[in-house]
Amino acid sequence: LTRRYARALKHHAKIRQAVPIGGYLEAKEEIKVFAALRPGSLDSEKERCIEYLRTELEQDPLNRTHTIILGRLLRMSGDLESAIGVLTRFIHRREKLDSKDVADALYNRACYDTLIWSSDKSKNDLQESIKEDLVESYKLSPENRQDALRDEDFAPIRGNALLSSLF
Repeated sequence: LTRRYARALKHHAKIRQAVPIGGYLEAKEEIKVFAALRPGSLDSEKERCIEYLRTELEQDPLNRTHTIILGRLLRMSGDLESAIGVLTRFIHRREKLDSKDVADALYNRACYDTLIWSSDKSKNDLQESIKEDLVESYKLSPENRQDALRDEDFAPIRGNALLSSLF
């Protein structure tokens, strides 16, 4: 089941890469989580999966898969601030994490900050935060720069004087 759902995620436009699940989620819960990520999924499915992932992260706060998927579900639910909070807590544990995990969490946090900034340009402090996160993400995982060039989340800042050099 894991490979089939991972392949399906690769084709999902909102998800840049399939996340290897391995033994992290029981098969039944794994199916529910992936189902909640698809477009048009019910809000109740998302909420149930959000609660499940929050509980799992209490047990294993260094779990990259749970962190990234929880952030995406929160984003899909319109709760960007909570998505950023989940990623920030994960990033603060960076000394215990693989650099690629930290790079991806920084990248996603920059995406979510960009979405907030694009809807409220008065939040100038976010520009600096976006820049810092992307610079650090690129340093830890240079291939993230290529992803950012294609990522539609960053479209609003590509023309921004402070941030355009990042692309």
